[in-house]
Parts: sequence; structure tokens; C-alpha cells
Amino acid sequence: MTGIRRDVNQGGTVWNETLIWYSKAVGHLYSLPITDRTSWRYLAAIHGINKSGWISAGVLSAKDPLPPTSETEEMWDQCQHGTWYFLPWHRGYLAAFEAIVAKTVKELGGPADWALPYWNYLNSSNQAARNIPQAFLEEKLPDGSPNFLAKARRNGSKRLGPTPDIPRDITLGCQDYHRFTSAPGTLEYGGGITAFSHDGSDTGAIESNPHNLVHIMVGGLQEPYVSHPVRSYGRL
Repeated sequence: MTGIRRDVNQGGTVWNETLIWYSKAVGHLYSLPITDRTSWRYLAAIHGINKSGWISAGVLSAKDPLPPTSETEEMWDQCQHGTWYFLPWHRGYLAAFEAIVAKTVKELGGPADWALPYWNYLNSSNQAARNIPQAFLEEKLPDGSPNFLAKARRNGSKRLGPTPDIPRDITLGCQDYHRFTSAPGTLEYGGGITAFSHDGSDTGAIESNPHNLVHIMVGGLQEPYVSHPVRSYGRL
């Protein structure tokens, strides 16, 4: 069955079926060992891992068995930033991530049409659109069980927007660019033409704003458990 992508704020209440099952699936995936390629931590490590930071934050134990080095060198720290690979890499990553979470939801007894919800934080007709959805802040699910959507390490902010530390606002100005990329030295929409780059500097318009700004507003300017200030270990 085809998944249906729903508004994270559907119905105007804190909880809806999509978010309840998302939390349950995250809890199950987090319980799996990091050696399991479908585990929450393995999926996060594909994007990027700071081992010492994860241990300090309690995400990983120093005693946890890890996959062999030959595997981690190939599979971990693969996210593409500051390069024209940024958008296509993350689209593929999110598609695989969504498939794993959706499969878990179904195995746990959830809806067969579950898909990742979307957050329309620039909805000008909704004054609360920039608020981090309350379900990602609540400690418990409606039945009193732990809410794994709220266990991400964040900076405590509850709303997106300019702050004294982050004076630049989020916009969709990137959509005004007409080229994905162009000649070297001009970055355009998608970023500079480079080889695969885990931590590049040729950042395109879509990565710069809104992507980077939203990550920083949600996760903070610098986090001890990741290797880059815009790669938050979160569920949003």
C-alpha cells in the first residue's frame, strides 16, 4: 500500500496516529544494537557519527560492540554537505529511512499507509506553524509510555525564528534560483560541482537556507554528539 504523507499538525491536537506510531517505531529501532543496519543509531551513523560525543551524551556505550572497521569506513559518515550531492544524497537517505520506519510501524501493528509526516513551518496562514510540534516535546505518549520523539538532544528552543544568536530568518528564497549548479565558483541552488564530500564548503542555496538554519534553530549552534553544527541527532 502506498504511504500517505500527512501534516505533522493534522487535526490541531498534540497527538495523532501518525506521530504515535512514529514514536513507537523510533523506540523499537533505538532498542536495536548499533551493529544492526536498521537500528536507529546505525541509521544516524550513516549520516554522521562523533563516537566520543555519542559516548559522552549517553547515545553509545564505550562497551557497545561496533560493526567491523571495514564496514564503518564504507557506511558511516556518508552525508553530503557543501556539495551538489547534498540534495540527491539526502533524498535517497530519507527514502531508505522512511521505508525502514514504515516497515517497523507495520510490524508493530500500525497503519499500512504510514509515511513520514511533513512540517510546514513556513505556513503563513498559521501563526503556530513555526512552533516545534508539541508531540516532539512531550515526555510521554497518551498511554503513559515513553515518547521517543522527545528524546532527541536539542537546544531547548520551542519555536523557529530569528534569535540574538541566529539573526537570519528562514525563507524560501532558494526557490528563486533557476540553475541547480553551474560553472565552478558559482553555487546556485544545489551547491558546487565536487566529488563526494562529507564536509565540503560549496554550499548551495537550498542547503544554506532553510536547511542549515532550521537545523541550528532546532538543535543548537554546536552539539557535542555530532561532528557538525547542522547535523542534529533528532527526529524532526
